[in-house]
Amino acid sequence: MDLYFEQGLAAAYNSGLQRARVLTEPWVANQVYCPNCGGFPLIRYPNNSQIGDFHCSACNENFELKSKRTQFGPRVDDGAYAAMLRRLGGKANPNIFLLNYDLTSLTVTNLVIIPKHFVTIDMIEKKKPLGPAARRKGWIGCKILIQAIPHSGRIAIIRNGVIPSSFAGRGIWMRRAGSSTS
Repeated sequence: MDLYFEQGLAAAYNSGLQRARVLTEPWVANQVYCPNCGGFPLIRYPNNSQIGDFHCSACNENFELKSKRTQFGPRVDDGAYAAMLRRLGGKANPNIFLLNYDLTSLTVTNLVIIPKHFVTIDMIEKKKPLGPAARRKGWIGCKILIQAIPHSGRIAIIRNGVIPSSFAGRGIWMRRAGSSTS
């Protein structure tokens, strides 16, 4: 698994958030296997899809990517509250990737997978509706309460820029020909 982003992808963007998006999404598509079945590659959904960010064509699992430069806190911003509740009650509930990155070195520093069955309706916090001056006034978002997810539901694939020895050199994460573990 190569922990480096493709350098040329973000050159046209000035915003750190835009740069992060155009670096992290292709990295997941090109480096991460389906944690459910080992299928590769993960297929990207169109931007702003309510189902998630990626899916596995082999087993139909959905994945949502949350990326951040700094460590994730106890809550993670998500999309529309009503859409999240529908997803949790349906078959399209996505697994969650939490990815930390370093834009200076253009590398992935942490990647954690939260399997979908660890995220329940009780772990979704409703945000206040956007105010009347907002472009999307009245829209209601949500946050995922990460602190409510047990540690057994947070599987570290990359930790502090290192692939843990439990994954290094074996398993579905290292099947890609020519991949390295550092």
